[in-house]
Amino acid sequence: MESNNGYVIYRVTRVVDVQPDETRERSVQSELGRAGGTQEFKSFLDGLRADAKVEINRAVLEKKTQ
Repeated sequence: MESNNGYVIYRVTRVVDVQPDETRERSVQSELGRAGGTQEFKSFLDGLRADAKVEINRAVLEKKTQ
């Protein structure tokens, strides 16, 4: 795992089995689903851009936001 000071290595010494509360479990599942969907959509857009040779003119975008 990368950190501010380089890489860190962790060792798991034990696993504790717990029963998660239902609300927290649903929340985590929902967040993971959203993250996966976001990554899939980004990959889809990247593929479209690569196939269509799309170039984004950032200078024009920055002018519009000012």
